[in-house]
Amino acid sequence: MKTAQALAAQVVARVLSGRTLDNALGRAWSRATDLDAHARAVTQELCYGTLRHLGPLRALVRPLLTRPATDPKLEALLWVAVYQLQHGNATSHAVVSNAVDAAGLLKVTSAKGLVNAVLRYYLRNRASLDVLEPPTDVARYSHAQWWIDLVRKE
Repeated sequence: MKTAQALAAQVVARVLSGRTLDNALGRAWSRATDLDAHARAVTQELCYGTLRHLGPLRALVRPLLTRPATDPKLEALLWVAVYQLQHGNATSHAVVSNAVDAAGLLKVTSAKGLVNAVLRYYLRNRASLDVLEPPTDVARYSHAQWWIDLVRKE
């Protein structure tokens, strides 16, 4: 699972930097030739799910950090792991443990403690955090503000 989390974080970060999801996944598949079909499916599901729920995930993770994450892959890893905790069927301790290991695979080993702390804080306070009203329309609807404005105008 840690490989799938690390790959999904890389793909999500690439998509947010301007690549298409197909392009980013294709690049991941070309580099990770040793993945079996199950690992590919898990990675793809994590990418699609994280991007589908990106607005709420960003709004949830941002306040859990004492300062903004400087590495896009690290922030994407946190989104992927929180997505798994909210929508996946893996046990929470496995998600957290694998996310910490995935930070090492992403070469952000200095952030392993941060990943562990943020995810464990989320788990301890999950009931109160999940019911918070999204602070923005982007967080509420998980669409770009320009799209929300256009739909409202129409």
